[in-house]
Amino acid sequence: MSELVVIELESLKDLLREELERFRASLEAPEPSSLESELPAKCRRDLPQIAVLLSLPKWDDVVKTAARLGVDLRDLGEAELAWLENVKVKSVQNWRSRALGPSYRNQAGILSYPLRWYYEWREKSRQSSTAQGTRRGRRADYL
Repeated sequence: MSELVVIELESLKDLLREELERFRASLEAPEPSSLESELPAKCRRDLPQIAVLLSLPKWDDVVKTAARLGVDLRDLGEAELAWLENVKVKSVQNWRSRALGPSYRNQAGILSYPLRWYYEWREKSRQSSTAQGTRRGRRADYL
């Protein structure tokens, strides 16, 4: 048998106010998306948005859309580049030592990859058809 619960009107108003404040707070600070929760510790939180922006066909479109959305286009670190390319940081370091990866800056021992240079590196390796002569086995630029 259920019990009858009596709540004073002022207590009910306080409870409703608290619930409304919790609801407003949840709207202002949404929980991180599943992509953001998978980011390594050294990566900025807007990296998934940057990944989407880099799929645009022109660099000018990337810059304009980033400005409209408020996305920061500063240089990438090794961990961020590895996340974007879906490889390990060691692979990015290997690319750099073999001159296979994107161009980078070395300022006082701090390595950074300007986003524009990374975008151009990706564009340079983009293929437009399967008839472009890809070979099986080792790539020629690894030799």
